[in-house]
Amino acid sequence: TTDQTQSSSSGWFLQTMIAGASESDFGPALAFYYERPDQRTSIASISAGRQVGTTLLGWPAEVVLYGGLQYYNERGFQPDVTGGTVYIKAYQTFRVGKRQLPLRIGLGEGLSYASRIPIVEVEDFLPDTSAKLTNYLEWTLQTSVNHLLGRGGRRFSAGIRDIHIGYSVFHRSTVFGLFASKGGGVNYMGLSV
Repeated sequence: TTDQTQSSSSGWFLQTMIAGASESDFGPALAFYYERPDQRTSIASISAGRQVGTTLLGWPAEVVLYGGLQYYNERGFQPDVTGGTVYIKAYQTFRVGKRQLPLRIGLGEGLSYASRIPIVEVEDFLPDTSAKLTNYLEWTLQTSVNHLLGRGGRRFSAGIRDIHIGYSVFHRSTVFGLFASKGGGVNYMGLSV
């Protein structure tokens, strides 16, 4: 679990992500199952957030409110796309194994807006259409760079408590047709820091 000094902090969070589109559903994507689409859209994202709580539904967690910007590289299938997200994300840290490796799981929920519907969504929804504004889910599984470097619980630097690196899923979804005439969604699977 998160220690008391971390959970009582109300610091800033910065996250970057690079990822590629996958045809796999959200559940299999969480288990690292990647299904390559014909249109290999990739995404670069940066989000900044502020911790707004230390519990979620009665469970201890770092709760962070984020705003983010995205760039979708459409690789010539159509003009590249820009987008934005607003979401709330909860983190919980567990320690596993003999070396007490910290694994931080994060789950975010919010809204995603794209200036144009990304080509992988266009193809996924044919003959219907997706939407520019969709539901947003984000899942991360990360570990501490401090721990990997053998620094223990010390701060990474004066201004940085720690750096986490790991696997991420960026998911845009119409939530069974709530945001568009048809249900569906696309995952972008990759690396986040």
